[in-house]
Amino acid sequence: MLSITDQSFLERRRSGISKARVAEMTGVAASNVSAHESGARRPTIATPETMADALDLRLLALNLRSRRTVLGHSDAVRRQPDFLGLRRLRRDLSSVDPATAVLLAFTAPKHVSPEWDAAIAGVVEWCLENHNAPLPRWVSSWGFSLDTPWHPEGTCELTDGVIPGPLRRRNVFVTDVELKDDPQLEDRFWSDHLAESDL
Repeated sequence: MLSITDQSFLERRRSGISKARVAEMTGVAASNVSAHESGARRPTIATPETMADALDLRLLALNLRSRRTVLGHSDAVRRQPDFLGLRRLRRDLSSVDPATAVLLAFTAPKHVSPEWDAAIAGVVEWCLENHNAPLPRWVSSWGFSLDTPWHPEGTCELTDGVIPGPLRRRNVFVTDVELKDDPQLEDRFWSDHLAESDL
């Protein structure tokens, strides 16, 4: 999700307003406007509120109820690339209303690898299609297809289920059944992993 400073920056650029003009409108020094926009300085809540007001933006508080944004999910997958991360991503996007799902998916995730990037984009597209919600721009720019079919390590390679279209188009072979919350499937996943680690 875009921070208020990111949104302010985008709105400022879209409106053609200079940093100097924002500084003049808000009373925030131009060097601070620049530092906030670049991420070199973390603003207190007063600064983004002031910048948002000057650019006619409104802050929006969103209770995520422990759900992660797509960006947060990509960070988790970067640290620990396992299939359960895709399942958690699907659960977080599917368990909310369409508007919240779009907000959770709005900011592009960090690149992990071509395979995981394709999988993340495919799951996001599938979930938002199920909500009849618009896709963030990054999803279509990540619309590439892998050269060879990829089945993420840790999936049980079930034969039942259907590979959702957005995943199939990207050559990511994960079924809808594998992406559903299923305690038995998770037990099987962990027992397979533990058995492999015992070898």
